Amino acid sequence: MKLSCVPSPIGAIVLAASATVICFLCAVLIEARHIDSNAFPFLAAAFCCLVLLVFLLAGYIQATQRAIAKSAEALTRRDGGNPNLAIADRAGFSERLENAISAAGHFQGRPALLLVEMKSLRDVKEKLGAEFCDHLAQAAAQRLAGCIRSVDSVTRTATDTLSAILLPAPGDGDLPVLLERVIKNLSEPFVIAEHTVNIDARIGVALLQDQSDDAATLVRQAEMALCQSRCNDGPKFCIYSLDVDDKTREESLLLKDLGAAVRNEQLDLLYQPVVDYGGQTIIGVEALCRWRHPRLGDISPATFIPMAERSGDIHALGEWVLRRACLEALSWPRVSVAVNVSPKQLRQPDFTDIVQKILLQTGLEPSRLELELTEGILIYDREDALAKIGKLKELGVRLALDDFGTGYSSLSYLLSLPFDKLKIDRSFVLKLESGASGAAIVHSIVSLGRALGMHLTAEGIETREQHMFLRVAGVHSFQGYLFSRPVDAKVISARLAEQTKLGATGAHKGGAIAPQAQKARYAR
Repeated sequence: MKLSCVPSPIGAIVLAASATVICFLCAVLIEARHIDSNAFPFLAAAFCCLVLLVFLLAGYIQATQRAIAKSAEALTRRDGGNPNLAIADRAGFSERLENAISAAGHFQGRPALLLVEMKSLRDVKEKLGAEFCDHLAQAAAQRLAGCIRSVDSVTRTATDTLSAILLPAPGDGDLPVLLERVIKNLSEPFVIAEHTVNIDARIGVALLQDQSDDAATLVRQAEMALCQSRCNDGPKFCIYSLDVDDKTREESLLLKDLGAAVRNEQLDLLYQPVVDYGGQTIIGVEALCRWRHPRLGDISPATFIPMAERSGDIHALGEWVLRRACLEALSWPRVSVAVNVSPKQLRQPDFTDIVQKILLQTGLEPSRLELELTEGILIYDREDALAKIGKLKELGVRLALDDFGTGYSSLSYLLSLPFDKLKIDRSFVLKLESGASGAAIVHSIVSLGRALGMHLTAEGIETREQHMFLRVAGVHSFQGYLFSRPVDAKVISARLAEQTKLGATGAHKGGAIAPQAQKARYAR
């Protein structure tokens, strides 16, 4: 820490005292001839004492300055590297929150507590170290501070959490606007020490409901709102209410049941066929996990997969799905099996080792395994994702970019990643019926994929018109309810057996669906 060259008030006193001693010495020397010689020993002793006092005072000041500098540096390191932002520690934060609650009666409005969770920070800490993580948290804190007023405060209360106290809180209509602005600012990439990092921020908000509420109650409510914000498909924030309390409690129970279901293998694996250009021959299947809760019935994957990611159960779940899909695919020669991979799974240090081990243990040919990755793999650590994708390609595994166009894709990403297949998301297929703009988007995606030498699969095909349009556009294979809903492994085996039988008799090129099922399909 740099110290200013401008003297402090105490330093000025020391300089003045030194100057006084020098002046006194000069006066003594000048007037020495008028002083009795017996007084010289006393004057010399007094002079030495005065000089010693000055030196002791100067040493004390220097020691004090060093202690202050050391404390300031420690506080700066602990709270992110910028002493100008006034980020308090957890103890100071609790005190400020209690003071805000106590002062609520003096303001027209009530205080609000914001908990901002930055999901990627723990991964950043593991990959790039604690010091880099601190700099990133500090940069995020500065952006958060730039969105609120100067009278409000920002605190880093955990490795991946920033807290803000707003006193008073904005009005009901203004608060969501503020939260959207914070989310938008934090979603912009951070460039630190030549690393580009994205933060997926979620916000939980608690407003003081009653003067009897204390800081602990407000923190608990904000934490429940934050938990609920992780489940939101829309806004990435949640403001606490009694409904949030009930939902959080229900999710906690559901999360416990999910963990037990994963450990005890109480989940089901279904397969949706992928058919060829003509829509008649099954050339692949996609493995889809399903959960039938004993009390609540079928739980949507859109609900339990994010829950598994948050709880960490996604690793055990993903490994179970991959192993079972590879085992069941052994009964389906010449048919590829696609397995979805979560970005969190890919960030596992030993993910590629797990894939290699399962392939060796099951005996499935690597070229028949297709791992579907979303654009989210590139958000947190692009270099790590590229390295693991390279290892998977060395194993001979095929890679598909799933849900293309719905997230963070850019042409540069596509060119840098060795994908074999591009899957056109069902949202673009649905836009075909909305007019020329939807058709133009699909044509652009198909042209891009073909130019890069990728196999193109369209998802969510539900009508013959969609199928015909995409065939003409140049899509290679198709998947959707028009051809088959997800079914269990026995049904896939039966259809493939029939497809082989029909192919042997020359009836047609194949038979993705039995004739009676095909008739029922078009009758819908």
